[in-house]
Amino acid sequence: MKIVFVGGIFLEEQRELIESKAKGNVQYAADSLQKAFLNGFDQIEGVETHLVNIPYISSFPRGDRQPWFPGIRTKVFSNISVLGKSFINILILRIFDRFRAAFAGLRQILDHSDAATIVVYSAHSPFLLAALLVAANRALVKTCLILPDFPEFMGDDGLKYKIISKINSTIFYALAPRFDYFVVLTLPMAEKMNLSNEQFTVVEGIYDPSHETSSPVWSTESGKIFIYTGTLAARYGILDLLQAFAELDNPDVRLWICGDGDAKQSVINAAAKDQRVVYHGLVSRPEALALQARAHVMVNPRRPEGEFTRYSFPSKTMEYLASGRPTIMHWLSGMPPEYHEYLIAPDSADALGLANAMRRVSQMEDSELQRIGASGRRFVLTEKGPKKQIDKFVKLLMKRRENKARCHVEYL
Repeated sequence: MKIVFVGGIFLEEQRELIESKAKGNVQYAADSLQKAFLNGFDQIEGVETHLVNIPYISSFPRGDRQPWFPGIRTKVFSNISVLGKSFINILILRIFDRFRAAFAGLRQILDHSDAATIVVYSAHSPFLLAALLVAANRALVKTCLILPDFPEFMGDDGLKYKIISKINSTIFYALAPRFDYFVVLTLPMAEKMNLSNEQFTVVEGIYDPSHETSSPVWSTESGKIFIYTGTLAARYGILDLLQAFAELDNPDVRLWICGDGDAKQSVINAAAKDQRVVYHGLVSRPEALALQARAHVMVNPRRPEGEFTRYSFPSKTMEYLASGRPTIMHWLSGMPPEYHEYLIAPDSADALGLANAMRRVSQMEDSELQRIGASGRRFVLTEKGPKKQIDKFVKLLMKRRENKARCHVEYL
């Protein structure tokens, strides 16, 4: 089986360049999930994997300081060849040049005799169009879309975003139905796309332990430290988190927050008023993991409200559980039921419910917190690793082929 993955990971040779030129949030969650998929493909016997890499970075000049991104050839994991394509990163122009780069990269790897599956990560229109055009005149090439988000639910609520989102959504829904296979984060995503059972599999996330340098140890910090690392967007419940923490009258608890977003100033204001709140700013992924290792409880305040929550499985859920710390978060309708016993869900979907959950946890003994955390980590490591999750993808491809073979025999 040959896989040609079209995505945008942060290669170690380019990580410093990406981080130093970024003006805002860096897409660490997308980088982590893509690498987990690639690691899974690399572990499956008989799968030959290639990567056409065009990193997901913000556009110049507003979100990034580089108008042009360089190409590179390298390898990742044990034997995945990487064709990193250069592209113009200037607003508007980059849309067309990212398509050019993806199209050229696919043609460099695939010839007309290849039997392969092109796997595209995310609802990024330039990549979708490139994959479909390359596959169109290659009878043995199939296409698969890994869909972590729908385009209409990405970004903020500004007027400019709404216009861009409308355009992106129109293009996406014209192109996506032409793909052969889909990997979705939640079952409602497949329902929204009207996919048959033979077309999709659900992979809500993957936890890749290969980046861990050691097993988590319990924090030696005094008191109880709650931590949130991620996008500081009001729609993700950050204001609820600040309000909930303010309700705790325990002087020994602390709240650490990392990230950037439209609620950043509210976080800064809260830290100025309450010395228990510490804003660490926008940090790298290794720095975020180091802070998590010093904390006691992970918190994700995203409310289960709005249509987008049906199509959402927050990537930080697995990262939080794997940290060996208890995780407080509201239950989202798109989440698989098996997560119920490993998460601490507030009794109500508001700041008061979040405050009550944080209060209960702050009163627990460390031994109980460690037990809860260890259970969640064990679940993620045994059930959500790269090889086990990618097996679902391989079975999807094999099931579709078997069904086609049966139909062909019956026809004959």
